[in-house]
Amino acid sequence: MTDKKLDILSVDFDWIENSRQQEELLTFLIPLIYDHKDITLAYMHEKIFPLISHGYDEYNIINIDHHHDFCYREMNVLNEGNWLFHACNVFKNKINYTWISNPTSEHKYYMQYKEFDNLKSYTFDHNINYIKQKKFDKIFMCCSPSTTTSPEAITAYKIAERLVTLKI
Repeated sequence: MTDKKLDILSVDFDWIENSRQQEELLTFLIPLIYDHKDITLAYMHEKIFPLISHGYDEYNIINIDHHHDFCYREMNVLNEGNWLFHACNVFKNKINYTWISNPTSEHKYYMQYKEFDNLKSYTFDHNINYIKQKKFDKIFMCCSPSTTTSPEAITAYKIAERLVTLKI
């Protein structure tokens, strides 16, 4: 019997800090948009939580994001900064998490949480080319606008959003 796996690509466009990253992300995403049916668009990242549904033995989540989303604020209420923390507590030792971060991302504080041990595995890289997988069960894309979100990130999200809605 094989394990039942759910593969999710999560893209938070706040990862984009400049036009080079904008081009890199869109070059990676556009073929995926045309090749996948189950794509969810959202304003904020916590909307990914319902996509991590029950009934699987293993969850493979690749998250392209400036933030690790394990915990940045209070942990009792689900929000865009702690959705991974909540998923780890629901699906203990079933989540393989890959974080495609920026060199400028905050890497040092997440390891202090004992719940991080609830991940089955964790890896990170700064390069989208690290992702070799091209087929996903679900793709989630969010804008996560804030005062620090680059104009290139907002533009790229709007391009991706338009492509997804035109495809439907």
